[in-house]
Amino acid sequence: MAANILTTISALSMIKTIALLTSLIPCIFHFCAAQTSKCQQANGAGDVDWAILYKPPGEKAGKILVPAGGAWEANPQNLENDRGHSFAKALESVVGNHQAKTPGVIGIKTKSNSKGVVILDNTAQVDSAAWIVHTIPGYPVPKVQYTFPASEYANGHLLICLTIAESQIEPIAVALFVASPFIHYNDVPDAEVSTRPTLKKLLNGETPIHPPFSSKQTIKTQAGAPVSVQIFSKSGRSKYEIYQKIISKQLKKTIKVWSRRDKKLKANCKIPGRHTLLVSSPISVDGQASSLEKDVTNWLIPENGDIFCAVDKPYAISQKYEPAVAVCIQLANIFARFNTIAAKYASVVNNSIMAILYKPPGDKAGKILVPAGGAWALNPRDLENVREHSFAKALESVAQNHPAKSFFAYNNAAPGVIGIKTKSNSKGVVILDNTAQEDSAAWIVHTVPGYPIPKVAYAFPASEYANGHLLICLTIAESQIEPI
Repeated sequence: MAANILTTISALSMIKTIALLTSLIPCIFHFCAAQTSKCQQANGAGDVDWAILYKPPGEKAGKILVPAGGAWEANPQNLENDRGHSFAKALESVVGNHQAKTPGVIGIKTKSNSKGVVILDNTAQVDSAAWIVHTIPGYPVPKVQYTFPASEYANGHLLICLTIAESQIEPIAVALFVASPFIHYNDVPDAEVSTRPTLKKLLNGETPIHPPFSSKQTIKTQAGAPVSVQIFSKSGRSKYEIYQKIISKQLKKTIKVWSRRDKKLKANCKIPGRHTLLVSSPISVDGQASSLEKDVTNWLIPENGDIFCAVDKPYAISQKYEPAVAVCIQLANIFARFNTIAAKYASVVNNSIMAILYKPPGDKAGKILVPAGGAWALNPRDLENVREHSFAKALESVAQNHPAKSFFAYNNAAPGVIGIKTKSNSKGVVILDNTAQEDSAAWIVHTVPGYPIPKVAYAFPASEYANGHLLICLTIAESQIEPI
């Protein structure tokens, strides 16, 4: 993404050329006449400071967000069209690119997943560049008429364009250098590189062998009221998990994450004020549906604030040992649009470390206390409802057949059991996951006689609404079951 990331500002060629420095692996550099080196309006008919396009799975055009409108609007053309839309225009001078899967390149293996292009204008009097970050393999194809891979319409994709000054290219190179990109092609003149020491290392194929193995860089867009952009990057040597250990820690905020995920890295509520909450699938992008099965984007927002981050690696434990880059844009309008998308997220319902529900006598729902809120909140449903409240969800593998889950339940007033006398008054359930790769269990302690009934549709005993009850759920590792 950072082509010709290097231009000096004075008497270089008066020819409009473009260089493309790849944003992470592999990098391809080329020069060509630059029709534009700025981001474009939705229809490609004018310069803008930034543009974000979200194409949900199955859509051919998607929705675009640009500064003037302040809201999502329909992208005016399908992405395969070579004119009449923002990214076709912004990429018209592209002759090189950098991404983990370069068009026409076979047999190259890399742990980087970054894809992007940096386009700049080399005329002495123009200080302008565009940085485009995206998620599309094999796109754009250098020195070939613009198109969009038809096979990628089935998937959800994100494209981001930032208009920047050329002085911002070296910080971008610093971020990429830490992530150890593979430079696939380079014909950038030495005169363009010599004033940018980190870019020079990047193009020479050097890799960081000494700490630090992570980086935080800040750049700004080129508008009169510039937008601040933070770039977080890490190498595989860092062993950092980028979402919690880098982004959440740097932002000092709870984050909501939309990403494909594995079974090992879960929502995390261990650190007060810095929880990791997972956005629930499906989502809606201004009326267009997307789901984790087909959406390859990875992005996050803080629980409150004005920042949106695009991350190049999924929320999975494997990225601890791989390079990763996150581009975080600080603008309230962008945050607001993605905050609407992320309105539904998995917190205590299935991924938190703790939930406590207190139901006073005569009340059917009660109040619930979970880590994210820090205060009592109304339980959203009466306890008899089979869905949309914490304990109905936590107990669904008790009430239903679930081959991957097993449990044992204890209750001095066990449902359907007559004539058993015990001096114990304990009531609870321990649920664990049977899959080999999963180390997860839930311990639910409560005061409700005859609840829950195993392998019967979830219900709450109506006779117990008259009484006050307490329900506690703790998420634990399976190693904690033996002490229990």
